[in-house]
Amino acid sequence: MLLAKGNVHDGVLREMLYAAGGVTAAGSTLSFVHNRVLLPRMLSLSLSLSAGAHLRVACNDAGGRVLSTVEEYAAAGFGDAGSIEVFGCDACDRDTYCYAPGTASASMKDGVCVCACGSSGYGEACVPVGAPALPSSAGFIASAFEIEDTVVQSTFVVPKGVSEVTLRHVVLDGVTPVLYVPWMARDGVRIFVQNVSLRNGAVLYVMGGGALRGVDAFRAWSSSELQLELSICSVEAFNGVIVLTGTFPAKSMLTMTESLLITTESTPLVYLLGSQAAVYTPVLVLSGLRLLNSTLLMHGIGFLAVKSDGRTVIVDGTALRLDSSGISLETASFGGDYAFTWVGGPCCRRAPCCACRRAVFTPAADCCFIKVSP
Repeated sequence: MLLAKGNVHDGVLREMLYAAGGVTAAGSTLSFVHNRVLLPRMLSLSLSLSAGAHLRVACNDAGGRVLSTVEEYAAAGFGDAGSIEVFGCDACDRDTYCYAPGTASASMKDGVCVCACGSSGYGEACVPVGAPALPSSAGFIASAFEIEDTVVQSTFVVPKGVSEVTLRHVVLDGVTPVLYVPWMARDGVRIFVQNVSLRNGAVLYVMGGGALRGVDAFRAWSSSELQLELSICSVEAFNGVIVLTGTFPAKSMLTMTESLLITTESTPLVYLLGSQAAVYTPVLVLSGLRLLNSTLLMHGIGFLAVKSDGRTVIVDGTALRLDSSGISLETASFGGDYAFTWVGGPCCRRAPCCACRRAVFTPAADCCFIKVSP
């Protein structure tokens, strides 16, 4: 059985699965469920199904559209429409989501199809062989993760448990790295992004709790000792985006300084499911951002949208939630039709909310939701 489940492919040069030669499946099941790709085609291969082989698909998204018919799947590269078995997003088919011989049953739990394994099944899909036990480590966990003086063209993963992340003198070329704070050290995290260039659709995500899988970590982190220090300085972006999303720990300090962010076209935001922010051509997105006793300071930044109706900074998601927290915008320069656009609803508790000081707006730019103070 081949099961491709829950994958996100953000490449624009190749499909998610590419095979140079023909692929023949005999007596096997090929399942593709809940995958998401940017291109309108998900596969690039010549697939032949022999006796006993099945191609099953459910709830895949290609090019921003959920595929629902055999014709749509055929156009997305899945081969002959007559050999494709399509299941809906709310269906929980054992033969599609699980390795059937090792599965006793399959059922929906909290909107997810879960396989219950029989005596011969192991793991999430009830495969016939269990994962081997890995030898225990010596107890050492790297405390720092650094990338310096290089061009990054493939997505990297920050290991769990690190307390300091540094990107310095780096060019992010068409990649979408994610810095996921809940995976990092529990006694404090420092993230430094210095002299970094974003180009060709690169997106840098800094995610707090709840930004992945819809988990709400706000209450858990309100009394935690974890603090976040995020410093983004001397960043240049040309058709690149910085995204801050999710719930950040209490007493966090987030700063963006001395940077120039320019956009001429829309950049896909593949990890912001359901967000419409990309259509506004932003360079900075605050999506579902929640701060507690924390500060977001933006100082000396140039925002420029070289596009009609361009909106450089987008606040979206269910809300921008500020609990005894504030956002300060100082000595910034905006160019474009709009400076800020607020898509979601605000929630401010005992918060100074937003201050805008010494900001310069081009004649066409309109500061949509913050009051400019002297």
